[in-house]
Amino acid sequence: QMDPAMVMPTTVGELAQQGVSTGLDGAALVPTMSAARAWRAVLQTLNDSMVQSFSGVLSGNDPEDLHAFRVAVRRIRTILQDGDDVIDPESRDRFRHEYRWLGDVTTPTRDADVHLIEFPELVAMLPPERREELVSFNAVLLRHRADCHAAMTVELRSMRRAEFGTAWLSFLADDDAWTGCG
Repeated sequence: QMDPAMVMPTTVGELAQQGVSTGLDGAALVPTMSAARAWRAVLQTLNDSMVQSFSGVLSGNDPEDLHAFRVAVRRIRTILQDGDDVIDPESRDRFRHEYRWLGDVTTPTRDADVHLIEFPELVAMLPPERREELVSFNAVLLRHRADCHAAMTVELRSMRRAEFGTAWLSFLADDDAWTGCG
C-alpha cells in the first residue's frame, strides 16, 4: 500500500492544504517563493502555453489554438504591466512592447474567426427565405479570414518574432536577470 504522504496532490484544494497554490495556467507557487521565482514560474507556464498552440496558430485549422495563444499573450502583458518591483524596467518595457505587437498581429485573424463562429447564429435569426442571400457574404468572410491569417503568419514567421522569442526565452532562463528582485 502506498504511503499517503508520497501521493502528489492533484487538485487545487489539495495543493492549498499543503501550502501550494497554482498561478495562471497551473504554475505551482509556494508561499516561501521569492516574487521573482513565482513570476518566472507563471511566465514560463504561459510561454509553454504559447509554444503548445503555436503550430496550430500557423496552420489555422482550429480557432481555439489562436484563442489560447492570445490568452497567454494577454496574461503575460498584464503580468509585465505590474512588474515594477520584480523585473528591471528596461526588460519589462521591451517585452511589454513586443507582446503588444504580438497581440496586434493576431487580432485581425481572431476577429475574423469570431465573425465566422458567430455567422451561423446570425443567419439563423433571419427568416428561412432570406438566409440564402448571405451565402456570398460568408464567402467574403472566409476570404477575409484567409487574408488575415496569411498576413499574421508572415509576421509570426518574421525575424522580429524569432529574435523576440529568443530574447524572451533567454530572459526567462537568465538567473542573473532576476537576482536582487523583490
